[in-house]
Amino acid sequence: WVEMAGEFQSMTEVRSQTVANVAGIVMKDATAEELRATYGELTAATLVDAVIAGDLVMGYTDPFASSTGLNFLLTVLDTIAEGDPDRLTSPDVASVFEQFQRQVPFVALTTLQMRDSVENDAGTLDTFVMEWQTYTNTESLQSGFEFIPFGIPHDNPLYAVGDLTSAQSEALELFAEFSEQPEFKELAIEYGFDPPAYTSAVAVPSGSTMIDVQNIWKDKKDGGRTVATVFVVDVSGSMEGTRISSVQNAMLSAREFIKPGTQVGVVEFNDVAMRRLTVDEFDLNQQAQYAAIAEDLSPNGGTAMYDGIVLGLKMLEDQRLIDPDVKPILVVLTDGETTEGLRLTDVDQMIEGLRIPIYTVGFEADLDELSRVSALVEAASIDASEQDVEFKIAALFNAGG
Repeated sequence: WVEMAGEFQSMTEVRSQTVANVAGIVMKDATAEELRATYGELTAATLVDAVIAGDLVMGYTDPFASSTGLNFLLTVLDTIAEGDPDRLTSPDVASVFEQFQRQVPFVALTTLQMRDSVENDAGTLDTFVMEWQTYTNTESLQSGFEFIPFGIPHDNPLYAVGDLTSAQSEALELFAEFSEQPEFKELAIEYGFDPPAYTSAVAVPSGSTMIDVQNIWKDKKDGGRTVATVFVVDVSGSMEGTRISSVQNAMLSAREFIKPGTQVGVVEFNDVAMRRLTVDEFDLNQQAQYAAIAEDLSPNGGTAMYDGIVLGLKMLEDQRLIDPDVKPILVVLTDGETTEGLRLTDVDQMIEGLRIPIYTVGFEADLDELSRVSALVEAASIDASEQDVEFKIAALFNAGG
């Protein structure tokens, strides 16, 4: 991040490290044993080979929002480039990375999303990425799991951003000295900032190269597959007022982050579920219809959320019949207060069986209910009442499609 920021403004190092940490690949002991039997030593190179061969199902976080995700992306590209910095963003490396991405079921919004998948016996993932400090403080991972360090160490450096006054520079130096006191160093170790000894084999590229690395991911993250997204929108009476205006803003905001070539459809639900926009390429005509629907939302009636979800899933299944390679995603915008029609117990097995990610966005919502829906298919739930909802929606489409 420092190198990329340095492409646009001055970055002055105050301390190269505040607390020590490393990123790592977390996998079940049984998975690690199987891979060692097949590939020998577990390294970044063998793990990349295992994913491409279909012997390992890997999950990682969005490299536009997560340091661990960005580190993992850089490590994968560096591995494919055989450590040659001049090939890091070359077309041949990007092509192999696209093959890698075809074997990645989803890029997660949160580490918790990946962890739950690995811990669940019915989950998709065999392994995922996590920082050592989080790993060592997660009780459920302390038995039966292995941590394999990778990439560039997470040293948490302290930098001055831009041109600082002498008073600002002095304040930063005083903060650095304060944090270096023995009692706080001991506290950092107590909190888990004491990673295993590890020597990185990956060099830190220039900021411009790191930006190119992110651009490769953005272009190849879907593994060459077409993404089909259906929005399932709550227009029940309980959405009256700020909730419906927030949904409208979320829909219009999402439009800015949808990748060209993506197919988009819309379902509305109140007492019943209604198809408002048939799934089709998000060209100018589809965008205009989508925007008109968003601006015309009118709340009334009860809340048949699961009827809406079922209709949205049916639309995505129809797209899979047309193109079996399509990457389907369902996005539910709601307050989560189901009052009509189907309930979760009526559809949970169907949802699990279809394996279509359902991302739920809750507006002043029953977040526990929405989280249960998303957890069935290893997706994530977003709280739209938080101020950074636009950033979270952008991250959703960055990661999911």
